[in-house]
Amino acid sequence: MQTSVNHPRVVLQHSNRAHSLPREADLADAISDAIRMIMDELGYSALADNCETGVTITTDDEMRMINAEHRGTSNPTDVISFPVLEAEEIENSTSEGPSVMLGDIVLSTDTIKAQADECGMDFSERFIECLVHGILHLLGWRHGDEKEREEMEEMEDRLVPSVILVMGK
Repeated sequence: MQTSVNHPRVVLQHSNRAHSLPREADLADAISDAIRMIMDELGYSALADNCETGVTITTDDEMRMINAEHRGTSNPTDVISFPVLEAEEIENSTSEGPSVMLGDIVLSTDTIKAQADECGMDFSERFIECLVHGILHLLGWRHGDEKEREEMEEMEDRLVPSVILVMGK
């Protein structure tokens, strides 16, 4: 008898095809697998069976508009997250009831590509680093002070290699 593993639902919007990313359906599945793996690692397995995340892949021009509207700056950035739940709400969520919206992640492939080139790294690895960062924000992680920043960076360093494997780089 086969058991099925539920996966987080990912609603993917992709307005920037300029960089080498998998086709949309494959990318949505890979992101769902990454979210599932991260949630399992952080002890949110029950919630992973019943959650939804929006992911928008965009350009620097669109990111500037989003930044201006939500953060008061017109600079582009690599990733912005819009969490819906507070950390306590995430910890108290279960797989029962209606689907839980974690929030939205917006990624600018233009900035991610520039950062990857600047660091001499592969675009897909930098994309995954930014995705992990965004997912952690949706799950309540913050970097408002030095201690939080260090803890979040340590968690990212721990998760990124596994997510690279899960997403098949």
